[in-house]
Amino acid sequence: MGNTLIADISKMDRQALLGTFAQALPVLTNYESFRDMASDQRGHLEDMKKGDTWKDYKEELKSGNATERAQNGLADMMKTHPKEFFSGVGCLAAGVILFMALLQVSFLLALLLLVPGLVGGFIFFNRANKSIRKEAEGVLEATLPKLDEALAACEQSSALLSIPSAYRYSYALEQMSQLLQSFRANTWMECADRYEETMHRMRLEGLLEENNELMMINNFYQQQIDKNTRAAAIFSGLTFLNTL
Repeated sequence: MGNTLIADISKMDRQALLGTFAQALPVLTNYESFRDMASDQRGHLEDMKKGDTWKDYKEELKSGNATERAQNGLADMMKTHPKEFFSGVGCLAAGVILFMALLQVSFLLALLLLVPGLVGGFIFFNRANKSIRKEAEGVLEATLPKLDEALAACEQSSALLSIPSAYRYSYALEQMSQLLQSFRANTWMECADRYEETMHRMRLEGLLEENNELMMINNFYQQQIDKNTRAAAIFSGLTFLNTL
């Protein structure tokens, strides 16, 4: 779409701005929805593939993410594929119980009965994991064409293109619409200024909250140091008295 068809937002009055935002928001929200959906599925697949090779798994162990990734994977499996999950848990539990029960009788027999439980658990977990991955790949495959369509709609929306690129996201437009509806802004410059003031205040509040948390942690450790110092002083005084 040519630039000649894009209105100059700086010259719009309040009603024109409201109309522009009303046209741009659905297009933008639709794009952001498919974008986030595709991003989530890509991230999910990347997390699942991190344990595919021993090299990747060792890197995960070094970074400390392996345990968390395994816990998240089991939690997803329990919610989405409870049959396979509990079947796998049952196989593992049965193998361990038989192993412990027969350990005193014969270690070899106990070990032989443990192996089927481990293998059965692995089979059920692996089956569920493959199914989860296949479903995620299917969702991603179905989402990408819709994402392309949503992006094309954004590129063809004269209302959205009239808005400066730094503000082309739904949160900004929603906040500016509220400013216009409440008559706290009447022009584009007023919208942008009020919005930037709000964002600046939110950043300062976030920094202040983070600083307060650090102060609380520092105060806690300082109190512990003071307690230890007083205890050491009392102990030293008692020790000195005992030497008299």
